[in-house]
Amino acid sequence: MQSLFHELRRYLAVYKSAPSLVAPMDHKRRKSNDSATGRYSTTSKLSCFTTSHKSSWEVEKDKFEKMDLEDKRRHYSCGNKFITFDKDNFPRFFGKGVRNSVKDKMCIWRGDITCLEVDAIVNAANKNLWGGGGVDGAIHIAAGKLLKKETDKRYPDGCPTGEARITSGYRLPAKHVIHAVGPKDASEKMLRRCYRNVLRLVDEHKLKSVAFPCIATGIYGYPNDSAAKVAVETVYSWLKNRSEDSSDCFIIFCVYLKLDEDIYKELMQKLPAESQELAGKANYDDSGEQHTNTHESTSPESREAT
Repeated sequence: MQSLFHELRRYLAVYKSAPSLVAPMDHKRRKSNDSATGRYSTTSKLSCFTTSHKSSWEVEKDKFEKMDLEDKRRHYSCGNKFITFDKDNFPRFFGKGVRNSVKDKMCIWRGDITCLEVDAIVNAANKNLWGGGGVDGAIHIAAGKLLKKETDKRYPDGCPTGEARITSGYRLPAKHVIHAVGPKDASEKMLRRCYRNVLRLVDEHKLKSVAFPCIATGIYGYPNDSAAKVAVETVYSWLKNRSEDSSDCFIIFCVYLKLDEDIYKELMQKLPAESQELAGKANYDDSGEQHTNTHESTSPESREAT
């Protein structure tokens, strides 16, 4: 019985000394008692004693979203290399006669998408939203670890192919990141759906400037020229079909390779004049299915003849 009593005393002694055992690396811990809240806090190298019950990414997200622009710029991972959005700074390549309402809202820019100070940049993400190689990895590194914490918390099931999810930009110059998962099998339908779902989020969040990378052309293996054609067609059709009061969104096709710049330049130069329609006079529904808006015959015989 006496030995049991001694064991109990020793256990209590260890329990009372637990805080000093948890953070032994900090010998200058300071204790304070907040009289207003009654909270006890310790200044130590272990942040778990000082954080609130709110998740760190939520705290930081609130902080970044409430910052004025000058304060936020001091946190950019790219330092002072950010590029302020101004449509006059971006080169545009268009065919003669394209109507201005669309022409003024599309451009090509070659450079680092993580340096663009826009409302949102699009990430060519994987299904898990974990970050990876190419532009996906670059965006996660530039935004910081809180980006993955937000995707893990808000989207634990990831994102299916052809869909998109939105998060904060954190240490990126961009306010938001839209994560879009392209197809691995070069499916035009799924790639078009991917762009459409991104553009739906653009509308929902009333974004005014958005930069697209070349989705699915990296390790996913989608041919560069075919992927660019889907991108230009889908965005152009979306801009043309928007209502006048919501048409003030500017789209940037951000490319990294000279090859992609040349492909997009050629496609933009072939855009039709205002009196003409996009290739095939096509609009695309949310599933990526093509619908023809034309007064010409759409019978199998007429299509075969063309």
